[in-house]
Amino acid sequence: MAWSQTATPGGTRLPSGLTETAAATSATPLSLVADGLLEEIAGAPARVFGAATGALGLAGRALRDPVGTAQRAFGYGLSLRRMLSPPAAERSPLLRGGGFGYQLVLHDVALAELKAAGKAVGGSVNDCFLAGVLGAFRRYHEHFGQSVDQLPMAIPISLRDSNDPMGGNKFTGARFVAPMGEADPRIRIQLVREFILNVRAEPAIGFLGLISPVLSKLPGAVLTEITANLTKVSDVQASNIPGLSHPVYLAGAKVLRMYPIGPRPGVAAMVTMVSYDGMCCIGVNLDPDAVTDLALFEDCLSKGFDEVLALGR
Repeated sequence: MAWSQTATPGGTRLPSGLTETAAATSATPLSLVADGLLEEIAGAPARVFGAATGALGLAGRALRDPVGTAQRAFGYGLSLRRMLSPPAAERSPLLRGGGFGYQLVLHDVALAELKAAGKAVGGSVNDCFLAGVLGAFRRYHEHFGQSVDQLPMAIPISLRDSNDPMGGNKFTGARFVAPMGEADPRIRIQLVREFILNVRAEPAIGFLGLISPVLSKLPGAVLTEITANLTKVSDVQASNIPGLSHPVYLAGAKVLRMYPIGPRPGVAAMVTMVSYDGMCCIGVNLDPDAVTDLALFEDCLSKGFDEVLALGR
């Protein structure tokens, strides 16, 4: 850990008698519209038949094999529902802050060590990163006597393959019932790996590309509400971004670290990692109303990654 900071923006006021938690969860006409649209998208798999046949490249086969085409389209609809359904895990009682401030925590991990840990147990750098984050939150919960086995988590899933050109982004989001209660980092990495491979095999993995033309025509306020509804069911959001493998300079001075600080979209913590010049730079944006002991969390984060790195030593 290198540095931390806490801040609370001024000027934010809630109506009299309304708590922050109530403000975050109370229904509004806009939220009801957003809920209805999401239910329309995920509700009845049969309704996505036309879109699914196009997305799966089945339109030409529909006349030749109507039963098989319908089955594949129906399967796509079921997959779409799985992708859009909230994770089957309750939010942690320890992480339901909903505040407007922020706390920033920075942490360094050697990229070579993270790769070695992944190689030792058949995982990737990203698998080890997520396992380290989960280890940190497990320790934090244990300190307060909270036994939480599963943590609802949001993570990006890369859709890139060897045929994709260099540069640009190609990913989708997934809600993850993360095995936070698993104390063995080796098993935790393997469970993370299994989840990511299963999500990549989902027929509807690229659903954002399918529905984006419809979403782009919605009013900004509705689109914002839909995004909030998709993120508010998670406690933690994490993202790993490959960065520069060589050092860069600013006005002649060598840049030693590049710490990413991601926005916190309704979650207790946004954890982001960027690799730079052989180091993995981790930036954590925490809700101070949820994570109330910053020094404790810093220690838990360090130990969470230490137990992962130990696998490769």
